[in-house]
Amino acid sequence: MADDMISTCCVLTKGANLPDYCLLGPNSTLHKAHEDIHILYSGVPAKPIKNLDPSCQFFHRKIGYIG
Repeated sequence: MADDMISTCCVLTKGANLPDYCLLGPNSTLHKAHEDIHILYSGVPAKPIKNLDPSCQFFHRKIGYIG
């Protein structure tokens, strides 16, 4: 199971990389490889917006859905 999340309506171009433990915000365009983990990336082009708490339940789930 991947430990990252890509939101709806995103565009990923050749060479793009969203690191593990990261989120890509809706309507974002990821056009290059990023390396920093526990980051919210967003925008066109996507850039680091906010650090994420490493203890976030999403990153430690055992199944795909967190309610």
